[in-house]
Amino acid sequence: MSSDPFATLGIAPTLDPTRVKQASFTTLAKHPPHRDPEGFGRVRAAYEALSSPASRAAAYLASQLDLEAELARYRERFDAALASVREARRAEVAAAVEAERFAESLSRARWADVLKAC
Repeated sequence: MSSDPFATLGIAPTLDPTRVKQASFTTLAKHPPHRDPEGFGRVRAAYEALSSPASRAAAYLASQLDLEAELARYRERFDAALASVREARRAEVAAAVEAERFAESLSRARWADVLKAC
C-alpha cells in the first residue's frame, strides 16, 4: 500500500470526512473486489486509515504540503481584495497630494485673488 492514503484515494490531503468517503467510493468503483482484489484492498486500507478524525488528522499532518495549490487558493481568496485596497490607497495618496498642492497655491495667493476666484 502507498504510505499516503490520500494519494491512494486520489485526493489532496483533507480533514473533510465527506471528501474522503466520496473519494473512497469513486476509487473502489475502479477497483472492484472480484476483478482487482489487491487494488480493492489498498483502497479499503486507505479509507480505514482515514476513517477516524484522529487518524485522518495524523495522516493530514504527515502528508506533503502542495505549496503551489495552497498559494493559488489564497491568491484566489485574497488577490481581488488586496488589489482593491491598493487602488483605494493610491486614490487617497493622489487626493492628499492634490489637497497639499491646493493648500500651497492658496497660501501663496493674495487675499484679493482668493476673493476674485470665489
